Amino acid sequence: MNDVTVRPAASIARQLFKAVLGVSTVLTLLFTGVQATYDYRASLRSINDRFEQIKRTNSPGISTALWGFDRQTLVSQAEGILHFPHIKYVEIRGNGAVIAAAGQRVSGESLTKEFALSYEYNGRPLSVGVLHLEADTSEIIRDIVRNIAGKFPFQFLSIALTSIFLLLMFNRLVTRHIVTAATHFRTFDVDGGASSLVLQKKDRGDELDVLAEAFNTLQERLATSYLHLRESEQRFKLATASGKLGVWDWDVRNDAMVWDERMLELYDISPGRFSGVVGDWVNSLHPDDKERMLAECRAALNGEGEFDTAFRVCRPDGTVRHIKANGVVIRESDGQAKRMIGINADITDQVRAQEERQTFETQLQQAQKMESVGRLAGGVAHDFNNMLSVILGRAELGLRHLPEDHPAHAQLAEICKTAQRSAELTRQLLAFARKQAVSPKVLDLNETISIMLKMLQRLIGEDIHLSWNPAPQLWQVRIDPSQIDQILANLCVNARDAIENSGRITIETENCRIDSDCCVTNAEATPGDYVRLTVSDNGIGMDPETRAHAFEPFFTTKALGKGTGLGLATVYGAVRQNNGFITVVSEPGRGTTFSVYLPRHEGSMKQPAERSPAPVPCGRETILLVEDEPAILEVSAKLLQEQGYAVIQAGTPEEAIQLATDQMDKIDLLMTDVIMPEMNGRDLANRLLTTHPGMKRLFMSGYTADVIAHHGVLDEGVHFIEKPFTLSALAAKVREVLDAETEPG
Repeated sequence: MNDVTVRPAASIARQLFKAVLGVSTVLTLLFTGVQATYDYRASLRSINDRFEQIKRTNSPGISTALWGFDRQTLVSQAEGILHFPHIKYVEIRGNGAVIAAAGQRVSGESLTKEFALSYEYNGRPLSVGVLHLEADTSEIIRDIVRNIAGKFPFQFLSIALTSIFLLLMFNRLVTRHIVTAATHFRTFDVDGGASSLVLQKKDRGDELDVLAEAFNTLQERLATSYLHLRESEQRFKLATASGKLGVWDWDVRNDAMVWDERMLELYDISPGRFSGVVGDWVNSLHPDDKERMLAECRAALNGEGEFDTAFRVCRPDGTVRHIKANGVVIRESDGQAKRMIGINADITDQVRAQEERQTFETQLQQAQKMESVGRLAGGVAHDFNNMLSVILGRAELGLRHLPEDHPAHAQLAEICKTAQRSAELTRQLLAFARKQAVSPKVLDLNETISIMLKMLQRLIGEDIHLSWNPAPQLWQVRIDPSQIDQILANLCVNARDAIENSGRITIETENCRIDSDCCVTNAEATPGDYVRLTVSDNGIGMDPETRAHAFEPFFTTKALGKGTGLGLATVYGAVRQNNGFITVVSEPGRGTTFSVYLPRHEGSMKQPAERSPAPVPCGRETILLVEDEPAILEVSAKLLQEQGYAVIQAGTPEEAIQLATDQMDKIDLLMTDVIMPEMNGRDLANRLLTTHPGMKRLFMSGYTADVIAHHGVLDEGVHFIEKPFTLSALAAKVREVLDAETEPG
């Protein structure tokens, strides 16, 4: 605390001195005047008393001398009366004439008195004359003035000394303590631990001590209140800081706006550039939000609604932030807006999170919808494949027994083609559903795609330029090569159809790493290393509605008969089946870019050696054929028999076990369905291997890959043929299995 003594411009003690001196002087003068008046009147009464005394003592002698007309005695009497104080003139008259007189008449203030003179003659009074007396009262006034003049200086000096004494006493007893208190409170710092007010005085318990105690109590309360206020302010600052809230205060009538530091940070405005008017805020508003915000602000000022809103602001660096604002209006007694106070909060992250959440939900709904369609497709695949197997097998048997010139030959050939196209349609549906049976291999996409370039160029036509940009040192992927064929062929055909006349299709590969931030915007992505295959075109592009349905099966924008709507659905299914994901970027008139992300494979590229099928798809071996569908069992048996094989037919696993037990000769091959009522094909094979240890196995099924996968028949090295199959495919596969040197357990 600084030691600062307060020096008042006007001292109460001096003012008190002047007041006491003035009042005392006035009172002295007043009392002196009263005393002079009293003395004057007392002197008049004294003269009157002397008049009466002269009447009592001198009237008888004067009356006798006047009766005897003793002039000398009368003159002597008159002169004797003049010895009385203030008596200046005596006149004795008889019969209206002045008989004797002494002294001089008073020219100024005077007091006169006349007494009738009588003489008692023969027992009765007789009027003999008049005694006339004049007293000079001005002399009384002069005496009083001289008396006052002699006493007043001493009285005034006494008054002055008394006033000075009072001044000194007041200064000692009151003024200096008031100055001490004023100095204490002038330097009082509630934030600095101020000490109590102590007055340096001997006597205790007087009014000043009571006042000092009251001051100390007030000081303690102020310090406590300030502490609470500071704590409240700190809590408020912490709350606004933790909530990233900016506080603003707008004086509506004077257009004076105050922003705290957080507000300036929110709007990225330096204190030197903030002019303190509402225009600073208006100029920061996003152009698309400005009109709405001004309308909401006016509505709040007019009492038509609360100021609870959100808007965007454009910062000086060009970035856009989302702001949540709340404000309250303080009004005058007449209802007019006086001030508006509120807070701002940056909700950009929340808005973006909400947008990402909506995007994720949309993608999730899309994925669920695609999954539902996939389950539907997989559900009908088994029965459809079984029926196609019978149709295709019967048609091929008919073709083998009819000459080419037979009228029915062409019809049966068309049935075969239609059945094969139907089987291909089923495979596309299963590819979309990610349930087709595949044989993944470790590939270098650059090598695989390079081999396909000529085929792809023929597919898209000569009017479209195909550009190939392979990335160096591309990571490996593990995928069925036929699925790469599916993906590239469908994407290139889709790009070709989007190009009017001539154009360009670009195929690129690239290593990339997907982090968690990228996964937020794509529900199907997981963090990790990927190989990205990009197919882009400069075609007509797609609008958002078309993009949303691009991967749905049977969705197409092509003319009737120009497409099945399964191309992109097949791509989507193949990518997802290999734990990848696909994105599409497109705008009308700006072309389309499909990006396929396939997980990086860390293993070796060495592949198991593949044996070429025997050149002659015929044989004389014994085959145990197990199939629970009688129509498929019959047609499959006939197809095998046509190739020269001895076929043992079984409609159930139990029947197959019984026939194998009864069969004394060697069974060279077990060809069995995978899913059967009593026992699955893998368990059946294991049972039969106990009695026929050298028996080869070939599994077949029309079920989807996810159904048969857990039975182990899709494991690498296990022989499997997918229904429906053609005669040539069946003969080649059977020959391949029979000619294999080893058989996996």
